Amino acid sequence: RMELDPCGHYARPDVLELKINEK
Repeated sequence: RMELDPCGHYARPDVLELKINEK
């Protein structure tokens, strides 16, 4: 599924996990 992350970019569940790890 495609959802907008807080930054406004389209992110997949696996991508969201990567962004969380970057913080």
